[in-house]
Amino acid sequence: MYFIARNNKVYSYIASKKPLHRYIFTGIVFVVLVCMTVCCIYYPLRSYNALLERERDQLQKKYAESRCIQEHNKNCEQSIEKAEKTVEQYATRGNSQSNIQDDLSFIIDSVQKVGLHLQSYSVVKVIDKEWYTKEIVHIDVMGTFEQCVSFIEYSKKSKQLISLSQLSIDCNGAVCKMNCDVACVAIKNPSTLSKLKG
Repeated sequence: MYFIARNNKVYSYIASKKPLHRYIFTGIVFVVLVCMTVCCIYYPLRSYNALLERERDQLQKKYAESRCIQEHNKNCEQSIEKAEKTVEQYATRGNSQSNIQDDLSFIIDSVQKVGLHLQSYSVVKVIDKEWYTKEIVHIDVMGTFEQCVSFIEYSKKSKQLISLSQLSIDCNGAVCKMNCDVACVAIKNPSTLSKLKG
């Protein structure tokens, strides 16, 4: 039984139709509403959700990158602090000229310690800067290949502020001749380091 409002043409028209036609019309209206819901709500929401997912992935990548950068910066800061402490240790050793003499004596002692024979020794260059002095000497030594390698490793592992460069080893049988430049560095004054950092 249907309730039909009086003087309402739409309701009167619907009520006058066969029940099958009314069901078909209702089904069509329902399908149209579902299609409109899908087209106007579901697909835009899905697109927006996909956009949010992409944004989230990008943010996660940026967060991971920033964490890596922070870790790297932390490691760099620790390395810098360690290097500063090492430089300050060398800076507090005293007179820079006597430090260089100590380093040069260390080189000659190292040559003798590993069993090499010192052939020649000469000062190549002296660099005098505001906060450090650098003296470069050239040495020629002779010995076995193992002794030459031992000298290089011993110099590398030492706590002296020295570096080897222009290194060449020429072997003739069991006897090898090694030439190299040795740079000895001495820090003049620790207070100048803070000026450089500033």
